[in-house]
Amino acid sequence: MGAELLDRSVKPPRLNSLGSRVLEQARDLLQRTEVLKSVTSSEAEPHGLLRIGLSHPLADGTLIGPILALTEKYPRVQLRLMSELTSELFSPAARG
Repeated sequence: MGAELLDRSVKPPRLNSLGSRVLEQARDLLQRTEVLKSVTSSEAEPHGLLRIGLSHPLADGTLIGPILALTEKYPRVQLRLMSELTSELFSPAARG
């Protein structure tokens, strides 16, 4: 790492203050890596909020079946549906 991490004046050598901070950061990095692996795992179940904007004709039944199938297959997905005129769906989408 290009820095002294151990106090070698004592037997056995032990971490100095910088070494302790590096160790803390390394443990945090390993924990975050494990979380990232679980998120990207093919076994990870989708979860979170999914916003869907539907034009009025689609909301009248065309996509209801697939939406219900999605919520049954992935119960941890929370849906927020909005039905508007197509032109009115662009503003919320642009705002994220």
